[in-house]
Amino acid sequence: MRESDRGALPEDVAALARPVINGIPQGVLVRGRSVKNPALLILHGGPGGAYIGCARSWFGCWEDQWVVLNWDMRGAGLSYSRMVDPSSLEPAQIARDALGVVEWSRQQFGLGRFYLLAHSFGTLVAPHVLHAAPNLFEGYVAVAPAPIDAEAEGESYQWTLARARERGNRRAIGELERIGSPPYRSSSGGLDVRARWTDALGGAIEGTDGSRVAFRALRAGTEYTWGDLLLRFLPGVRFWMRNVDESFSRDAASERLLELPVPTTVVQGTADWMAPAAASRRYFERIRAPRKSFVELANLGHYPFVEEPNRFARVLTSELA
Repeated sequence: MRESDRGALPEDVAALARPVINGIPQGVLVRGRSVKNPALLILHGGPGGAYIGCARSWFGCWEDQWVVLNWDMRGAGLSYSRMVDPSSLEPAQIARDALGVVEWSRQQFGLGRFYLLAHSFGTLVAPHVLHAAPNLFEGYVAVAPAPIDAEAEGESYQWTLARARERGNRRAIGELERIGSPPYRSSSGGLDVRARWTDALGGAIEGTDGSRVAFRALRAGTEYTWGDLLLRFLPGVRFWMRNVDESFSRDAASERLLELPVPTTVVQGTADWMAPAAASRRYFERIRAPRKSFVELANLGHYPFVEEPNRFARVLTSELA
């Protein structure tokens, strides 16, 4: 376990570790101004898009109010290794790992209260985590929920093709027309092609793309070395993309997993075309929870906590207070 480079307070915590969780060393970054504050476990996006390397840039302004737990899922980021069986990249196992991370952090730092936040792909994992331990978390925030209906992919595709034509991007037009509208032709790489162009054309963050924003945050951070980036982070993304199947989205759409046991907030940017706002609203209307709310952030995209971090932090505090 190694400490971060900020000045310590008596109750301060700033630690990066790779505890063995369910037989696999898994990367966990724990940062907060007081261990007496509630803990917020973050389920990252992707598939395989681990966040520890971006954590201080993206989530640093949360640390006065929360102990922020960033965890790289098995096979992703600092949790990548050849020990990971591809068949273990399934919802129930990832949920067991998440609970193992919570228990490890409780033992190491004496944390007492836990909330759950999931972004994009992580929202397909979150219902499994909540059902595995329905009394563990006091609240749940789903940011830009990953689409769970076929209509959403069509919305993303149509926006992306229209934006490509508007900008006269012949390469994008050609590749998008080649895969056709969903359901994509087999062996066409349809979803990957659509997602890459949605990102590149501003459907994640207007005026840039999510991969560039992430790369800048990775360069600014110190949690990943260059070796980690080359030998863990990038191979981990490829590993997940190659091996994850549709069980995540299929299960998340099941009636059982639409029943969430804790107060739930869905946060959605209106300018998000990776996970279209209309699809998030449909998902919100289907879920059942003790209390639920839908927070719409005008003019923000797929990464609202990156685009306007202080605004997002205020939403987080007000919704989970």
